[in-house]
Amino acid sequence: MAGFLFWNVRGRRLEPVLRRLTSRHKIDVLMLAECTIPEDSMLDALNANDRESFRRVPALASRGLDLYSRFDQGCFGSVLKEADHYFIRTLTPPGGIEIVLAMAHLASPSYKDLRARHSRFIGFASDIRDVERAAGNDRTVVVGDLNVNPFDDALLDVRGLSALADRNTVLRKDPRRFGRRQVEEFRLFYNPMWSHFGDAVQPAGTYYYDKSNPEVDPLWNIFDQVLLRPSVLDRFRNKNLKILTTDGTVSFIWDDGRPNGDVYSDHLPIWFQLDLRRRTSYASN
Repeated sequence: MAGFLFWNVRGRRLEPVLRRLTSRHKIDVLMLAECTIPEDSMLDALNANDRESFRRVPALASRGLDLYSRFDQGCFGSVLKEADHYFIRTLTPPGGIEIVLAMAHLASPSYKDLRARHSRFIGFASDIRDVERAAGNDRTVVVGDLNVNPFDDALLDVRGLSALADRNTVLRKDPRRFGRRQVEEFRLFYNPMWSHFGDAVQPAGTYYYDKSNPEVDPLWNIFDQVLLRPSVLDRFRNKNLKILTTDGTVSFIWDDGRPNGDVYSDHLPIWFQLDLRRRTSYASN
């Protein structure tokens, strides 16, 4: 199983925490947003007690997107698409299958209204489709701080990422078709983050904000998300995705469950695993 971790670290120097997280959860690919940690300091921390060395993989400095991996840099293809807020490239782990990895930190509600953020998703989705055609591979995984909730139009729009809550519906309906004479087809994503809203499984989200005080506001948000194309769903189990609240030594949340942004980040990290081993039955895929 390949282990992935994403965290918007909000510019904090969290090297000891990241070392404990990557060791505890056997992380192979570490993805960070708003990261200002110098490369040398990060590598010293990640490799302090680990036999397998992490390496930095060039990412997108303009948004503080940073990528570290136990996999050799050669496992990552060149960046096929990039913009100010995301990059898209392929990843082929040793002995594994190739996936398309899209890492994003999309525009914040502090600077762009929902309509503007919606518009950005249309371009992002178009670039993902372009990369899938170029790579001949639609085993796509989107990871990042998307700055919208799973229920927002920006994620549900068929011309955007069209990310739905139910695995079986995604498998049955992909692609969605509209029109009789001029039929348009739109690919779907599965969004497992829907299941992490509310108090059924703690914490209640990845980001809490109540300072603006609008009259319609969920307060708890899931801005940090993982989306998967149907062709990679048999490689993913919902139990292998968690919003993390501790590294085993310190807690990232206050006693009331909110992220402790004073010490760590106002976002919580997300961990997930994918089975990317090559199998004989996947030879034709």
